[in-house]
Amino acid sequence: MSYIKNLTDSEYDTLLKSIRKKRGLFLFVCAVAQFLLLMTVGIVQISLNGINPYVGLPLCLFSSLLTSLGGSAFLLFVFGAYTALRPVEKDILNPINRAIPLKRDTRIAILMPIYEEDPSRVGGGLMAMMEELSEHEEATHFDWFILSDSRDVDIVLQEKLLLFTLREKFPNFNIAYRHRISNTFSKVGNISDFYRRWGRNYKYVVMLDADSILPGESCILLARAMEGNNNTALIQSRFMEITSSTLFGMVSNFRFMFDNYLYTYYYNYFNPGRGFYMGHNAIVRVEAFMECCNLPIAERSGPFAAGKMISHDYYEGSLLLGGGYDTWILPQIISFDEQLHNILTFFARERRWLVGAQTWFRFFMSKSLSNFGKINMFQRALFYYAAVVGLCTFILSFYGLHYVFMHPIKTRMAMLYFKRYQAIGYTKYLFMFAMFLLVPASMQITVYYITFVKKKLIKKMGGHVKYLFSYFIFSFVQSNIILIAMCLINKFLFDWLKQKELHWGAQDRDGTLLSWDVCIKSLYPISILGCLLIAYSVTSIFPYINDRTLAILHIPHSRFGMFFFKFGIIFAPLVLALAPAIARLTSRELLLFKKKKWLQTPYDAENLYPVVKKTYAYTKELRSTGLNSFTFEKAISDVAFTLRHMGSVPERPQKYSFWKDKLKKKDVSSYSNLEKFLILRCRELWEDTFLKTCRK
Repeated sequence: MSYIKNLTDSEYDTLLKSIRKKRGLFLFVCAVAQFLLLMTVGIVQISLNGINPYVGLPLCLFSSLLTSLGGSAFLLFVFGAYTALRPVEKDILNPINRAIPLKRDTRIAILMPIYEEDPSRVGGGLMAMMEELSEHEEATHFDWFILSDSRDVDIVLQEKLLLFTLREKFPNFNIAYRHRISNTFSKVGNISDFYRRWGRNYKYVVMLDADSILPGESCILLARAMEGNNNTALIQSRFMEITSSTLFGMVSNFRFMFDNYLYTYYYNYFNPGRGFYMGHNAIVRVEAFMECCNLPIAERSGPFAAGKMISHDYYEGSLLLGGGYDTWILPQIISFDEQLHNILTFFARERRWLVGAQTWFRFFMSKSLSNFGKINMFQRALFYYAAVVGLCTFILSFYGLHYVFMHPIKTRMAMLYFKRYQAIGYTKYLFMFAMFLLVPASMQITVYYITFVKKKLIKKMGGHVKYLFSYFIFSFVQSNIILIAMCLINKFLFDWLKQKELHWGAQDRDGTLLSWDVCIKSLYPISILGCLLIAYSVTSIFPYINDRTLAILHIPHSRFGMFFFKFGIIFAPLVLALAPAIARLTSRELLLFKKKKWLQTPYDAENLYPVVKKTYAYTKELRSTGLNSFTFEKAISDVAFTLRHMGSVPERPQKYSFWKDKLKKKDVSSYSNLEKFLILRCRELWEDTFLKTCRK
């Protein structure tokens, strides 16, 4: 790897572009080869069966094109698996191979923006990460910033108390806390405020979320990789979602591990230096970010979402690419994120992303974006509309069943008439079966055994048998959740079209069991749809399903088979009708699953990383100190807190002279939230209120 380290930035950039072009060309050639092969097979079938070419060729062309596009995605999977099994040292493009120690003058800010989060959980994560980072010599290069947008004065005081606790525990770290008076533009405004005030003092910024857990070695490796790659503006770590005991959370963890693990590898293989930004657990180059990522604001006119940028992280990553910088997502650098525990919380976040993605339609043709960034953003924003097509097809399929069983003779005649045209696709269907089922399944088994067994991870997942059983549970539960998700995405799109205002607060990460009231209120439209489809099936489809109809259609039948045939028709509508019950059931903690090691990942249960274990130990410790019950009334009468607080806020004589007489007449317990904030921000007002409390 010394060859790669010795390359200049321009030589490395040339190598990166050359390999990226070759891999892109290879992917294109493979897709064209598949298309030509399938077209050749189709033309031969047309000739042998005497099919009218005006009918056969368009069908052949369309099916071959779709199969080729799917084959390209399959190639990504294959080469992603191939890359995942290679050591990082053999990947000549990986920024880790060019990592160098931090220079003496390199300063790095670690940012944690928060909005009315649990201060004990925030503090537990910070303590664990600080403790791990302090074990490294380069820890002195890092400064910590807690950037609060909280609106509740009690929570702000708890955050302030947490700050004093952190400073006492880690005196060698620079730890700053800033609470914005006005939380304009939410998280985007909070981060922008930091860059305007202090950004130029730092070379890099490590972005965290309130629930982020970043191991010390990952933090150091991110910084070193940035230091050795001057044209890299962003390195995103691969974070794993962990620590859920609910059925939904465990299924989501299980899915996330495989999707995240494989997807980042195959994405990197064909898109080196074009990684996407997830908004946290990543490091960015400050100079590049300030140069490229001044986000636009959409006026409230026109058909698409407007106002502040919501899904800003992905757009920021595209802007960095448009500025000529490299961006990476590296699966070799691991971090952690807490899992959302139920369907409603998960899809509330998804709704926020959906609305944010619609904003991209206003900006994806911006000159600040690269062509790759434009195409990527357009595809991802358009992805949500697949749910619309899916729901329409799903509903129309019931009318199709009604027509088939109501007119069995016509249906049978049509089947016989078009039977000869089916010859066009027989060979292609076998090809697709091999490509999309047999080969991927074989590849997955190969990855499973070679990767998990070789890395000794399979024992952490409960062993071979429990892994396979967990996969069965995952597949069944996930198939039900997908049906509900399809309807929810359509509802969110409809709400967006109505320009329904979007609100969200702190996310529930404690695994609270959903109440029946909340489940029914949130999902009753889906239940109604499911009940209507069941009623339609019972009244308009089932009466036409009998022995005579099935015989005409050449469908084997029996009493036992008839029952399952009818149940199969209404299974999906039944899932929708029971959506509130499914949401509540999947939000329930299933400790038996944990005990039996079902749906377990290598980073969960007793397999937690040390930094994760420390996070929960410190969180428990902070909660036991009463941090979460620290209120304004307690703070104003606490001598130790008052002395530290008064040393951290400025004097404001004009504000004091205006407010002192008005506040003296009121009792402390009758202060409004705004008045408490005034006292909190003015040293003289705090002192007066403290003395007034002491006299009592």
